Parts: sequence; structure tokens; C-alpha cells
Amino acid sequence: MSNIIEKDVTNLVEIGVIDDEMTFILKCVCGQIFKHWQFPINIYKDYPAKCPHCNRQFYFKVITQVFEVIET
Repeated sequence: MSNIIEKDVTNLVEIGVIDDEMTFILKCVCGQIFKHWQFPINIYKDYPAKCPHCNRQFYFKVITQVFEVIET
């Protein structure tokens, strides 16, 4: 049984637009550049997408915050 470690690499990659449960990596942690939708990733931690260049595995999370504006 292997241990799974999640590492936030948000600042080390470039991604495209988010389309529901999918997006794509434009630049991987390893520096490999991809065209739009050439390296898609999803939101499912149990089904990470593997970079064909470095074999690192990725998924993404969408975080939404709602703010109230109060005028003073």
C-alpha cells in the first residue's frame, strides 16, 4: 500500500480555461509546453492525469469564495 502526498503546484504550472470538470495544462512543472487540450486534467483525485513527458500526475480543485460588499 502506497502513501499518497498532495503537493500544491499551482504556481509552477500554467493552465487553460476551466470547462466544468476539465481544464488543461499548458506548461507542466517539468517545463514541457502543451497545446490547448493536449494535456487535459480533471477534478478527480482518484483519476489523476499523467504528464507524458515527466510522468507527474495532476488533478485540480475549483475553489469559489463569495464576498459581501458593505459600504461605509
